[in-house]
Amino acid sequence: MSDQQQNGKQERERKTRSTAEMIVLIAASLLVLFLIGYSIYHGIVAAGEIPRLQAIPHFERLQFKEEYYWLPITVHNLTRPTVADVTVMVENTGTGEQREFTINYLPEYGHLEGVVAFRARPTPDAVTARIESFRLP
Repeated sequence: MSDQQQNGKQERERKTRSTAEMIVLIAASLLVLFLIGYSIYHGIVAAGEIPRLQAIPHFERLQFKEEYYWLPITVHNLTRPTVADVTVMVENTGTGEQREFTINYLPEYGHLEGVVAFRARPTPDAVTARIESFRLP
């Protein structure tokens, strides 16, 4: 092979390499811009959303131990904002017993469980579970 052919081949390889490098650079740049944009959007949307929380008693898992009826309560965060110090009030309206518990941290779209104890057997029609308070961290 002559020197001219070899130089021409090297030049074509450099052009090909630089074209491939440009494609990778553009793709990587678009990916980074997308991630930055999504993070900003997610932060703005989550900041403006009011948390919706739900407390659900699970009577199918009610247990009697040590003279108390133990009732599991699941607390769901139905929205994006993470919440903290969630206070749940559970009342047995049949007996007037009230119990509360606190969940320290509930992430976006997450759920956690707490348990309350009643002396009298709670029934589904006599128990109310509600969110008393929470704060945004």
